[in-house]
Amino acid sequence: MDNPLKLARPTDPIQQIHDYARDLAYLFATGNIGPMISIGGRFSWSDSPYIERDHDSQDRIDFRAKWVTKSDENFSPPAFELLAAYEYLSVASKEHDINNRTITNYVLTPKALQLLEKPAQAPGVFISYSRKDSSAFALLVEARLRIVGVPEVFIDKKIAAGDEWAEHLEERIREARYFICLVGPNTLNSSVVRQEVEWAVQAGCRIISIWHGGAKITDSTPEALRKRHAISVTGESAREYETAISELLNSMGYRTY
Repeated sequence: MDNPLKLARPTDPIQQIHDYARDLAYLFATGNIGPMISIGGRFSWSDSPYIERDHDSQDRIDFRAKWVTKSDENFSPPAFELLAAYEYLSVASKEHDINNRTITNYVLTPKALQLLEKPAQAPGVFISYSRKDSSAFALLVEARLRIVGVPEVFIDKKIAAGDEWAEHLEERIREARYFICLVGPNTLNSSVVRQEVEWAVQAGCRIISIWHGGAKITDSTPEALRKRHAISVTGESAREYETAISELLNSMGYRTY
């Protein structure tokens, strides 16, 4: 699980709601806070990330630095009422203190915890493939990545007329966190694919290869593909391709069912 507390606080107010809920869910999942939040009056939640403790965890310190910073007096984290409106919190109960002030008790919802089922920051992805072997498969992988929320997926259909293709491809690979190589029977006969693999190694990308159509790893397979765990489509069926894509998404930190 990525630690979302290491990411910068977003400036967009709507994104702040989602990220704040995710960060609270992360604190709960890592045992830093309990599930109940109380606000109002003079009462506070005994496990509140706002409470100073003699032996505070680094996660709680990071949370306060991100959301309760003293350097920005004009900023306030999203109200719990807003998180409840987005169904990240639900009202557990309401009570009144001795001064008749309302205390609202909230609990984190399953929807908030589901925010942890994908990477805290969507990664950039480059899909390398041979059009002859894997065009349809590449489009399927791209579609599935976009469905789970990966905004930056490069596939060579985006190369514009007149672009210096080699320079363009190398630049896109340098920007990617994941390099996904779809390998069919003739894919590695392509000098372009082999060059893309070399660029991915140089860029330090995480390289994931998916082998299909009967393609197998041999002694002539580039070392960057041969020595890394590969995903195999063992039969030409919708189920086999779905299983391979689910394994790909899981390896990237996305929960599939």
